[in-house]
Amino acid sequence: MEKSTYLILFLLYSISVTSQEDRTLLYGSIISDEKDLKNLHVINKTSQKGTITNSEGQFSILAKPLDTLFFRGIQFISKEIVITKTNIDNKSIQVELTIKTNELKEVYLRKRENMARALNLPNADKKPLKGIDRKLAYYSQEKTHVVILKTLLGQAGGIDNIYNIISGNRKKHRKLKKLIEDDKLLVQNKLLYKKIRTHFKDDFFIYTLKIPSKNIDDFIKFCVPKNIITLFHKKSYLQVIDIFFKQSKLYLKKLQNEE
Repeated sequence: MEKSTYLILFLLYSISVTSQEDRTLLYGSIISDEKDLKNLHVINKTSQKGTITNSEGQFSILAKPLDTLFFRGIQFISKEIVITKTNIDNKSIQVELTIKTNELKEVYLRKRENMARALNLPNADKKPLKGIDRKLAYYSQEKTHVVILKTLLGQAGGIDNIYNIISGNRKKHRKLKKLIEDDKLLVQNKLLYKKIRTHFKDDFFIYTLKIPSKNIDDFIKFCVPKNIITLFHKKSYLQVIDIFFKQSKLYLKKLQNEE
């Protein structure tokens, strides 16, 4: 029985050695944009033998035609290559590996829930006040005599409201708010004047209406009370032109008087 076992093991070993002797030692190298090519796994799936690459991405492995080599590395997409007779004749092989690209999973952003609305609180849908508006909301905007009367009647906030009136805080912040609103309106108007000038062209104002180039914006502003903005938005351009002609005479006379 023991002799039979030894015979079987010897035959298996002989077959293994013979099959390895049929294979040729291939010298290979990895090609990639990645500089770190060390310790990549190279496995001959047919013979179940393997090796790893050195720091230059080079390796050697026994193989024969039709063997399948498997290449694997953490930073690379795995690859399989079937060995050809040419590889065996040249005793070399070059393998190009592709670097993995880390694809981010699609992220869905959910609009933040309005907690005040969820709790059904009053004023939940009102936008929070900022800056000057918050300060003006803090001050009573009622007339001075009304504020004084409410203070005498003991209503909350009376003393603070009187102080803000006397110190000039309320008046100062009212003026500041008006300046901010005027600035916003000025920016909006400039954009609108630019659209009007782009549509009608500056030559129309300068050569047809005789408006000096530097006064075109001022002339358009002069015509605003005649409803040209609404007409322009409605594309009633002929009506706008008619207003421009009529107002240009008045505007030029105004300029002469100012001189």
